[in-house]
Amino acid sequence: MQTLNLILVRHGRTSHNLGLRLTGWGDPGLDERGLEQARAMAEKVTAEFKIEALYASPLQRARQTAGALTELTGLVPEIKEDLKELNFGEVEGMTIPEIKTHYPDLFKNWRSFDEPEFSWPGGETKMVFHTRVDRAIWEIILAEAGVHSNVGIVAHGGSLAGFFSELVSGQPFQWREFLLDNCEYYVVQVHFEQTPITRENCTLKVAFAGQMLPLAADY
Repeated sequence: MQTLNLILVRHGRTSHNLGLRLTGWGDPGLDERGLEQARAMAEKVTAEFKIEALYASPLQRARQTAGALTELTGLVPEIKEDLKELNFGEVEGMTIPEIKTHYPDLFKNWRSFDEPEFSWPGGETKMVFHTRVDRAIWEIILAEAGVHSNVGIVAHGGSLAGFFSELVSGQPFQWREFLLDNCEYYVVQVHFEQTPITRENCTLKVAFAGQMLPLAADY
C-alpha cells in the first residue's frame, strides 16, 4: 500500500479576516500577523514532512503563505485557478453586519447547509464553487500519486473546509463545522496500491485536522 500525504493549508491572516469581511476573489495581502503565521506554519510543516511539491491558489494571500514554504523548501508553487475562494459577487468586501442589513433574506440562505444553487448577486453558486475546488484537488491527487509522497496545497478557508466536509460528512455544505484558523492545516492521506489511480481505486483518510475556528454566531 502506498500513501500520498496532502497538507491542506489555509492562508495567513488578512485585514479582511480581522474585520469579518467576505473576501472571496478580492485580493488583500497578509497583514503582519499573517506573515508571522505563515513563517510559523512553514517551520512546523517542514519539520514534520519533506514537502516535494507545492500548489497554491492564485490569490495573493495564498501565494504569500505558500512563499513561506518556498523559503524553506525551494519549491515554486504551481498555481491552480480553481483553488480560489467562493466568488461573493456584490457582497465582496462587505462585513457580516452590513450584509445582514442589506441582504437579510439572502443571508439566511447563505447559512443553510442545503440550497446548493444559492449564490450572492453576481457571484457563483455553492455547487459551482465546491465542484471546481473538488476538481482541482483531485487533479493534484491524480498527478502526484506515485510521484511524490508529501504535497502542500495552500488555499482558502471555505474551499478547503468544503473539500474536508465532503470527505468526512458526505457533502460539502457543512463547511462551517470544519473551518480552520489562519495557517492551520489538514493532513489527508490518499492510500492506493497501484498507479494510475482513480477515485474508485484509492481511499482518503483524515490524518490530522488543526485547531478548528469557532465561527462567530452571526457568520
